[in-house]
Amino acid sequence: MSYNTSDINLHPLGEELCRIAEASRAVVGVALRHIETDRSLSINGEMLFPMASTAKIGLATHILTLVDQDILSLNQLITLTEQDIYTPQGGPIEIFFGPGSTLTIRDLLTMTLLASDNNATDILYRIGGGSAAVEATLRSLGLPSLQPGLPTWMSISSIYGHDTVSENDPISPNEFREFFAARDTAKNDGENARIRSAENSLTPRDSATPVNMADLVTKLWRGELLSPSSTKFAFDCMLLCITGQNSIKGMLPVGTRVAHKTGSLEIAVNDVGVVELPGRTGHLVVAVFTKNSYEPSLEKREAVIAQITRAAYDFFLFSDSALPTNAAHQRVV
Repeated sequence: MSYNTSDINLHPLGEELCRIAEASRAVVGVALRHIETDRSLSINGEMLFPMASTAKIGLATHILTLVDQDILSLNQLITLTEQDIYTPQGGPIEIFFGPGSTLTIRDLLTMTLLASDNNATDILYRIGGGSAAVEATLRSLGLPSLQPGLPTWMSISSIYGHDTVSENDPISPNEFREFFAARDTAKNDGENARIRSAENSLTPRDSATPVNMADLVTKLWRGELLSPSSTKFAFDCMLLCITGQNSIKGMLPVGTRVAHKTGSLEIAVNDVGVVELPGRTGHLVVAVFTKNSYEPSLEKREAVIAQITRAAYDFFLFSDSALPTNAAHQRVV
């Protein structure tokens, strides 16, 4: 396994991350970027991986762009209909709300980024004009290689055998419930193998490279994509993210500020975010994707992401070669 880096001083870190990745029983993709110095390191950084719910960062960027353009408002009210709630997908909408409930776009974005609510996500795709509109926004923001993702009901339907559905010809919530119930009843080793194969062959619109995702988060953090208020809103939500507590955050010192978004499928556990380093050592963008995982323990799969993040955190904090000597934010001993 090899790595790419923009700085020869990061070679020791690259070697350590390769060691962790090789022991993971999965294909691992990593993209790290130190925001203040723009130095980077990647492993399989240009390989496509299933985004899963990390795609919600791109969706949120699109919706907040429309807010900045006064096309949408965070306070705009949305009344839920029966067609908006696909079960079983979990999340606050499925548990606490129903047809006739009224939520703001602010509520939907918060549930999408903080709790990874799939129904809130899919409503935002609809309000925002669909995945084609998300893609157009990402292109206009200078992210030509980042894919827009797809509504969750559509991705799940495709993975579990309904691969003819589309945003223009959606499966109904009742049909979704019925095929999901039938899948659970008939699930066996053969079906599990088929699901794994389907996840591995997701279309490019469901996939991204670690480097592409790190680019998105870096540009967001630097305020290059959204207004200051929209940027703050997005990262405030990501700071409070309740999913994946054992991934990027899993081995960091208690109290470390991490703004992140997770994503998972049967074969994949992903996490993308920004880690605040202590003192004046800056901020580290971390994007770790996995696929083809044959480790049955979710805890151990998340631990791979945690180990990679902690190795990078310690390197930038303690290594004399981690930061250039002329960096304005150089560590004060």
